Order: sequence, then C-alpha cells, then structure tokens
Amino acid sequence: MPAVLGKGELSRTEVLERLGMKDFARVAQLSAEEAIRLIMKKEKDAEQARWAKFDAELARRVARSRASTMPSCRGSRPRRARLPPA
Repeated sequence: MPAVLGKGELSRTEVLERLGMKDFARVAQLSAEEAIRLIMKKEKDAEQARWAKFDAELARRVARSRASTMPSCRGSRPRRARLPPA
C-alpha cells in the first residue's frame, strides 16, 4: 500500500493504521505518557535553574557578609594578643 494515495492527504486514523497502531486507547496512553515525560523534564530543568540561582545568591551573600565582618575581626586580634595567657 503506498504511503500517499496521490492526493497528499491522509487522515490521522489512516496514518496510525499504516503505522500499525490500531488501538487508539494505547495511542492516547502513549501520547499522555510522552506529555507527562516532557512536563517532568521541563520541571526538572526549571528546578535545576532555581537551585543554581539560589547557590549564586547564597555565595554572593556569604562573600558580602565575610567582607563586612573581616575588618571587625582584624581589629579584635590585637586586643586578644594583649590578654594574659590563661
């Protein structure tokens, strides 16, 4: 049986029948499974992007915090050096 009957138009049912997929419930299930797989992949990618953004923000804040506390830590070291040993 030729793939095209000369008109260039095949219905979805005819295409599926020629591919050997006559169980339309199974075709619908496979389509739903593929849709869920694609949605899950998209969500996983989005979650990884959110974690990457979180990690970058955390690193920025930690660096800023360290930079602001370092001068006060340096100033307290000489005072500790003046304390008598315990």
